[in-house]
Amino acid sequence: MSKILKDELIKLFTEEAASYVPAIRQNLQTLAAWGAATGALLELHRLFHTLKGAASQVQLTDISKGARFVENFLDGLLEEGRGLTPRQLDALEKTTDLLGELVASSGDSPAGDGNFHPRVVALFEDAEAEDRTPAAAETDLQAGERQEYFQSIRSIIPLLRELVACLQPEAPEFDGHNDA
Repeated sequence: MSKILKDELIKLFTEEAASYVPAIRQNLQTLAAWGAATGALLELHRLFHTLKGAASQVQLTDISKGARFVENFLDGLLEEGRGLTPRQLDALEKTTDLLGELVASSGDSPAGDGNFHPRVVALFEDAEAEDRTPAAAETDLQAGERQEYFQSIRSIIPLLRELVACLQPEAPEFDGHNDA
């Protein structure tokens, strides 16, 4: 590919990528307001997928890899039916800021210094690390609540047996199992 053609393609990519930034921000605002808005996640996935492909076509590997990382992250959320945590939303917002700065500051080439992908990965790793600790504590709390709930249910079984015996003296002994 000639230098002039490549420069022209990179310029077109820069314009296209810059036009995606407001759409990405709008979808992030929707997610901030509504949490698990599947339509917004799907649209973000589409935008990052398109960025990945467009960057790859003009040989901007770093940007393509960063967009692929976000696309894969969004794939996981969509496949598992999960919404974003606040930290993940923050990582996406910071990724969008990086992308916006990259395409806005590059009059001649958005290639930057080749650290878009590693910076995106670091943002999401930090978000995941921060999310793990509270999630583990929450899981322990949920397990404790569940155990307390089951203990409460078990404690009323003898009372239910007595109630059945009083209401239907000829009823067979209730043992909590279904023999059918």
